[in-house]
Formats: sequence, C-alpha cells, structure tokens
Amino acid sequence: MASENFKSNLIVGLVAGVGATLLAPVLRPFLTNASRSLTKATIKGSIRLYEKGRESFAELGETVDDLMAEVRSEMETGGEGSAVVASETQAANAQGRTTLS
Repeated sequence: MASENFKSNLIVGLVAGVGATLLAPVLRPFLTNASRSLTKATIKGSIRLYEKGRESFAELGETVDDLMAEVRSEMETGGEGSAVVASETQAANAQGRTTLS
C-alpha cells in the first residue's frame, strides 16, 4: 500500500515537473508582467499611504502647536486664574455651597 502511494506520488510529481518545464517559456512573460504590475501598484499605494500619513502628522503637529500657544497665552494673561475659580465653584456647588467670585 505504501509503495502504491509512493509510485502514484512519483508519477504525479514527474508529470507536474515535465508540464512546468514545457509551460515555463509560455507562462514566464505573463507571470513577469503580472508580478511587475503588482509590484508597481504596491509601491504606488505605499507612497500614497506614506504621503497621507505625513500630512496627517503635520496637521496633528500644527494642532498641538496651536493648543500649546493658546495655553501659554492664557498662562501669561492670567487665564489660569479663571480656571481655578471655575473649579472651586464646581467643587462648592457639588458640596451644596455657593461662592462669590
């Protein structure tokens, strides 16, 4: 039984090898063009994705820079005091008291 499986597998392997050898000259140009096109498409997609990522990170950086500038401006003009008063008012209201600002 094992020798029958070996013989049938050997025959299938030989037929596949001979078939591949005969078809290789015909299929090679087709496979070369297909793989080249697929590779180019993959590279184009990767470049587009990279550029989109760079734009997104640049926008994120600008947003963070704007927020930091706003916070620094508020800190310099005393805007932080209003935040402290607001938090004290919220804490007092939570305890049932009111404060005068």
